[in-house]
Amino acid sequence: MKTIFLSFSISNSSLTEYFLVTCNKLAKYYRVVVITDRLDAHPFDVSPELIILKWPSARPTTLKAFWFLVRMILKYRPATMIAMFGSMNVFILAGWLMRVRNRVAWNRSIYAKTAADARRDKRKSIIYKMATHVFANSNATRRDMLDHFSVPDKKITVMYNAVRNVPHDIVPNPKQVVFVGRFHPLKGLDTLLAALPRVIAEMPDVKLVLVGAKSDGQLAESYRVKARGLGVLGHIEFAGVKSKQEITQILAASACCVVPSFLEAFGFVVIESFSVRTPVVGSDSSGIAEVIRDGHDGLLFPPGDSEALAGQLIKMLSDHAFRDACASSCHDRFSTVFELEKVTDGVVAELQKITA
Repeated sequence: MKTIFLSFSISNSSLTEYFLVTCNKLAKYYRVVVITDRLDAHPFDVSPELIILKWPSARPTTLKAFWFLVRMILKYRPATMIAMFGSMNVFILAGWLMRVRNRVAWNRSIYAKTAADARRDKRKSIIYKMATHVFANSNATRRDMLDHFSVPDKKITVMYNAVRNVPHDIVPNPKQVVFVGRFHPLKGLDTLLAALPRVIAEMPDVKLVLVGAKSDGQLAESYRVKARGLGVLGHIEFAGVKSKQEITQILAASACCVVPSFLEAFGFVVIESFSVRTPVVGSDSSGIAEVIRDGHDGLLFPPGDSEALAGQLIKMLSDHAFRDACASSCHDRFSTVFELEKVTDGVVAELQKITA
């Protein structure tokens, strides 16, 4: 039986569920070894056939992690190695040195508009050359690799993110808007706050729920100060860190989700929102615009344009027939393109083709 190596974090997240479902399906045909940097509690099914190992260091970027991986390659002799995020460099390098036949770099980030780092970019270009296959989580990510790292187009396969369909009977609050994401300038929260005064002037009962991984920290306090200065703090709930299941419920209970990021490789939150029939008002950029069909599944606005965002939010919240049509359309799009079982079936089929 051939062996496949994968490396990803295990936590209570949509990304973990995506990879665990993929691994469970692969385990029907291969010996599957998962090497992870974390083993958090989660509610997802794990096949008893999976072999789960822990990196010996907090991040798989050390010499210790490299030699650990070499020993595992010698022990299990994988036919295919798949890595993403922080494990990509060590996985692809070790696989190349140990002559593993198939080395898949699964890129889930856009680099071109982040802070310039010539050494990092050169290193990443070399890693992509060592990879036999490159997966991208969107066409935006694919274009970024073509333009920024000169990865040959024939080497890249687009594999969309996906989440599970979540049936529910939650009635959305027609005045509630939700933001889910890190409290980081690139996520566009400043744009969202700047849009609120105009929205509140038109709709005094509007409520914004902010769900964020850093909403209890110093950066969150700066946003509270900004909201107070804009006179909108009373309309905002800082919900703090929430589990995947809690986020799903908040999305389902909202009239719409806002994704105002300046840059996203894909935007998991968009399809999580679609999965519970909640349309999205998102910035017309990168992977976000690839998922949202403007006027059908939600609305788009120019990144950073708070006036345009305010106008789109007012349209979504005031035109109930339009909002309901978007809710139906976005769920149909989700079911067709981004549903977990369908997408992971495609991933498994592609990996079977590679590993054959």
